[in-house]
Amino acid sequence: MKRLFTLLAGSALLLTLYGCPSSTKFALGNQNEYKIDTDLLGTWESEDKEMCEVSKVTLKKRDNYLYDITIDEEGEMFAMESKTYVGWITKIDGLDFLCLKGNEAGENLVYHIEKNGKKKLSTIDVTVTDVNTTSEVSTEAYRKDVKTNYKDNIPYIDEVYVYNKK
Repeated sequence: MKRLFTLLAGSALLLTLYGCPSSTKFALGNQNEYKIDTDLLGTWESEDKEMCEVSKVTLKKRDNYLYDITIDEEGEMFAMESKTYVGWITKIDGLDFLCLKGNEAGENLVYHIEKNGKKKLSTIDVTVTDVNTTSEVSTEAYRKDVKTNYKDNIPYIDEVYVYNKK
């Protein structure tokens, strides 16, 4: 029974990971915890311009811990209000996540990021959209939920967006 519950809980989290970005009340991590990854600085373009949320994005260094992020071109799936964000890196169990805070109150987005060299980047939207999820409770609860459920579900996620550095 416990295994069935774990499977159902993981499936519920996985289902909420898909689709257009929807902001969460809390970020997955705190600002000023990890230094920026300078390899991420620059302009990135999506390989799939039709089905992506963001077609072109630029990351600039704000300081040693924060990025200034600008959506240069929206993708077909873009559904947010803001086009400018403050971003920062957080880490959970060896995975890197890019947290974005928009201009609107409570507008937080989270992407799992994986670099493939210095000119290719894969992203997975892990912004949880259900108002009853841990992303609406606290940063700590959100982190615990992602740590417990996300890593095992990565092989089953098919909405991975690949970006090339320009």
